[in-house]
Order: sequence, then structure tokens, then C-alpha cells
Amino acid sequence: MKVMNTEDHLVVLSHPLCITRLDVIIKTLRKEKNIEAKAIPQILAALGMGVVTALPTAVEYVLCYNRIKKEKVTAPVFVMGHWRSGTTLVQYLLSRDKNFGNFDPAFNFAFNYYNVLGWLFRPLVKGQLSETRPQDNMRFEMDLPLEEYMAFAKIEADSLYAVNYFPQSFNRYMNNSYWQDLPAKKAEKLKKKYDRMLRKCSEYSNHKRLLLKSPDNTGRISVLHEMYPDAKFINIYRNPYTVIRSTLHMYDSTMDMWTTQPLPDRGDFEDWVIDNFVRMYRNYFAFLQTAPEGCIYEIRFEDFEKDPFPYLKEAYEKLDLGDYEAAKAGFEEYWQQEADYKKNTFEYPEHLKKKIEDKLGFYFEHYGYGIGEIQ
Repeated sequence: MKVMNTEDHLVVLSHPLCITRLDVIIKTLRKEKNIEAKAIPQILAALGMGVVTALPTAVEYVLCYNRIKKEKVTAPVFVMGHWRSGTTLVQYLLSRDKNFGNFDPAFNFAFNYYNVLGWLFRPLVKGQLSETRPQDNMRFEMDLPLEEYMAFAKIEADSLYAVNYFPQSFNRYMNNSYWQDLPAKKAEKLKKKYDRMLRKCSEYSNHKRLLLKSPDNTGRISVLHEMYPDAKFINIYRNPYTVIRSTLHMYDSTMDMWTTQPLPDRGDFEDWVIDNFVRMYRNYFAFLQTAPEGCIYEIRFEDFEKDPFPYLKEAYEKLDLGDYEAAKAGFEEYWQQEADYKKNTFEYPEHLKKKIEDKLGFYFEHYGYGIGEIQ
């Protein structure tokens, strides 16, 4: 029985498929089944937008090819952690240091043709942005960064972000995010596309050091370290009860807006999310065993949210991120703006708590969280 809640509507021109490359839309649809009748107008709108933007996309590729090929990604900073662990808070704060480049909303949404049509899309994107994010009510503005896997979904059919509108393929998309476990040919294709995407962002950001955040990076940190040996990683971790419950709420919010398929059974979906959490942190903890000194800095969310500044300062010192004192005023300004922010509150069904406790014992133990202690 389908028990996940969704309203009977579907956003159209603001749907991510409408800013996806035409060949990626077609390739994705070939793999997907059970598209609902109510989603047909959305699919047709996406295909139509893909046709309209095909020429600007091609022009963009030719125009930028040589510049991007010569661009280098130097010492990127990756914010790591499962969805709803506090990664957005860390990234938003760090983005106040203007020495970092990132995927801002306009560049992210118009990624395929930004250099050709960015002048047009920037005001359109600004007009479409909500004041807050639907999943957690955090402030959402044009100068705040977005996850790069949103841009990746516009150029790659196997990008994880598509799970928000094709939820029945949750496990397939998740599996494709673990590049170290994929066939070599497919893994190399994904790595090359990802690297080219980062080089384009570096060029767009005037060659600044990139500040990146996509939660799925956490499960492939070993691959990212191989690709960018000088990269730095900031991992934020949080009480697993809160993370899992809040992740389910996040998917409820995004799928409510964007799903093109009937939603999965709620119990199955809970299992999928928890099983992926296990896989993600098994991979991450394995990397910690061999990570070179000065490569990773870890933060406990429950401490960070009370007073982030000591942790930011220590991260700058241990990871050699730059001049903390010069960036501090920007951090403080953002923190003051968020002083009235209130987190979501949730109920925790007993069956969900038991699933979490049965499968995430290794995480509780590693980070010192107590069984039954919900924060």
C-alpha cells in the first residue's frame, strides 16, 4: 500500500527536468517506467524546453570547450555528511568567505547554457526562488551556493538528483553514486563529466578555490581524494535518529513537488534510506583509516549549531583554508541573520527508531551517540 503523502499537483516550468539537456532527458526516460498520467504534461514541457535550449547548449559547449579544458581545479573544499546532517549550514557559512567559488543558483540552474543565456536566466531564477527551502525553511538567496549534484543532473542521466522525480529508481540512482563500485568504464565516464563540471565552475568563479557540497560525495570520498589529492574535506555528523527522520521529510517535500511516478511504499522507502546511510558511512569510515593527516576535519552538529566560530577557526587552521580573521566578519553577519531560525520538529515512530537502532549501531558507537537518545 502506498502511504507516502503527496498533493495531486506537479510544478511544470520550475521542474528540474525543464533545465536538463535534451539527450539526458531522453536517456533517462528510456530507463524509467510507471510514469503517471498527471506527469505527461510535465514530461512534454521538459522535452519542449530541451528542444528549445538544444542550440544554446551546443553553442555553449563549443564556446567554452578550450577554456574549460585548460582550467584546473586546485585544492577544492568538500563539505561532507549525509543529507540533513548540517552540511548546508556549514557550506552557507563558509560561502561568506569570498575567496571561495561555488555553484550559485543562476549558474546551477542554467548550467548547460549559462555563458550564452545567463543574462536571461539570472533574473528568471531570482524570480522563481522561494525565500526558504521547502524541506527545512532555511533562507535561500541568489548568493548562497547549491549542491553541485543538481548541476550534474543536467548533464548526466545517472546523477543521483533525479531520484527526487523518479523515486521508484531510488536504489539504482544511489548505487550509481558509489563510483568505486561501478564497472571501470562507467566510473571513468562519470568522473570525467564531474571533473569537467567542476572546471567549468572554476572558470565561472574566476579561478577561485571551489567550495562544494553534495551529500552523495560522502560515500565516494576515496574516489574524490584520488581525483583531487590536494582536496580538503569537512565532515559534519549528527544524531542518526534526527538525520534519518529529517531525510524522510526532505524526500516527502521534494517528491511532493516533482515526482512523476507513484511513490514507493513507505516502509520500503525507510529501509532504502537507512540501508544507503549504512553503505555511505561504511565507505567513509574505511577512508578515515587511511586518510592523510590534514585532509579531513570533523564537526559534531549539536556543538556546531550552538557556536560555530571555534570550529570554523580550527578548520581553517588544520586544513589551511586561508585567512580566518579576514573571513570572520562574513561568518558573523550570516550567523546573525539566521538568529531566529527554528528547526523542524518531528515525531519518531517506534518502528522507525527500531530500524535505526538495528542497523546503525556502528555509527552510534563511532560518534558516541546513545541508543534511545533523540536530540
